[in-house]
Amino acid sequence: MGLLGARAGLLGARRRPLDTRKGLVASWAPAHAMNDSSLLDSDIDFAALGALLAKARREAGLRQTVAAERVRISERSMSRTETGERPPSTRELLAMLETYGGAAPETLLAIRRLARLDPEPPPAAPPVDARAELDAAVRAYAEDLDVTARRLRGVVALLLADIERLGTSLADARAMIAHSPKRRG
Repeated sequence: MGLLGARAGLLGARRRPLDTRKGLVASWAPAHAMNDSSLLDSDIDFAALGALLAKARREAGLRQTVAAERVRISERSMSRTETGERPPSTRELLAMLETYGGAAPETLLAIRRLARLDPEPPPAAPPVDARAELDAAVRAYAEDLDVTARRLRGVVALLLADIERLGTSLADARAMIAHSPKRRG
């Protein structure tokens, strides 16, 4: 084994072939770079994530030594992850979340959101005053048809009563109306 091989062995690196189709040759990469779990997005605030992970660990009643052992990383890596000096891999983060299952649900949810493991919930739609919206639509249609809003409301009420009496769903009634032949006068 050459000097590079011996030195790489001492540092815990393994030989990892790169894509030779692009003309690249084999190179030496540290063991953590060969993890199947990719590192989290680099634009995550790792200091905040680490603080939340430490909080969750404490809430779960675990010492750093025990948590590191369960997650299968060194105590130093656990410490550096909790201070934000080292980003956790996705595998490590998921193992931490599983290990810290006894922590407060809000803390675990905050970790998942900060690490972008859970999508942000869509913003709530503003409340709609359905009656006002419907009234505005009736007025607009009545104006287009050159009838009074009162007359149009009466016709729509009769149509809805017939739909209900026949037991037809609104979706089916809408489809029937949209595809009905137009009368020629």
